[in-house]
Amino acid sequence: MKVTIESAIEAAVLLYEVEREQIIGDNSDRPVVEARAQISAICYANGIKQKDIAKELNKTSPSVGHYRILHSNLMETSQEYRDKRSEYLWKFIDTLGLQNQRDWEEFYHHLVQLRESHPNDLEFFYEIFLLVKSEEDNKFAE
Repeated sequence: MKVTIESAIEAAVLLYEVEREQIIGDNSDRPVVEARAQISAICYANGIKQKDIAKELNKTSPSVGHYRILHSNLMETSQEYRDKRSEYLWKFIDTLGLQNQRDWEEFYHHLVQLRESHPNDLEFFYEIFLLVKSEEDNKFAE
């Protein structure tokens, strides 16, 4: 299981009901900007370099930094955005194609490794942990 910028974009397209071309283009409508903020935050938290995110989004590295700051600010100030974040994380997990217990365990180990290398991104890991834990409990309870 590998987290990719493409899987993050795919999840944003599904949730925000925008086209990929809008995300990588010059569109500045609110849903598109929020989609870029979600993508930037989740990719960076998954160890993808800001310059690589920028290249894939057809933006500058400082723009991706701005989207990450915007994400943090919206998480603090907007309940609507926080609600979208939960939906986005589910869409993102769906794009990873986790089909069985082995896939979930691999994803969990990936998160553990990321937590060790990105100790300041605890918000992301806590959100994902809760989602993965509840999914594991539901899918694999015997």
